[in-house]
Amino acid sequence: MTSTNISLTFGDIFEFCENKYVFLVATLRHVYIAKILTDSDTKTVESLLKVHQKRGEPMEENPLFWFVRLSSEDFKDQWAHLAHAQQSADSCKFFKKIISQKLVEADLIALKKEILEKRTWEELKREIKDLPTTNCR
Repeated sequence: MTSTNISLTFGDIFEFCENKYVFLVATLRHVYIAKILTDSDTKTVESLLKVHQKRGEPMEENPLFWFVRLSSEDFKDQWAHLAHAQQSADSCKFFKKIISQKLVEADLIALKKEILEKRTWEELKREIKDLPTTNCR
């Protein structure tokens, strides 16, 4: 079941341009989102990750490898991918909240940790550091 976006909070699932995303936070200029990769896309990026790991290449700086493997029933083993998390705030008027799908608390905690520990956007780090990670919305 989808509905027009009224308000989104950290961890809400929404659809945008035929893809599913996790809402992170919105500021005046930007909205931060994590794309939920399809099973196929997840496998492709996992293959790239293995190649980089075998070569011993640094991955900390590479946004391609900023992700969380989801454990929620709706998205089991898919990645919430942060590579293109920063979007124009105007984009959010096209988001459609998906009420029937949610992330478990462990996924929310892992997303927050990934954002705070990697070299992601400072604005995003500031905005989420004090956000609760419970899905009691």
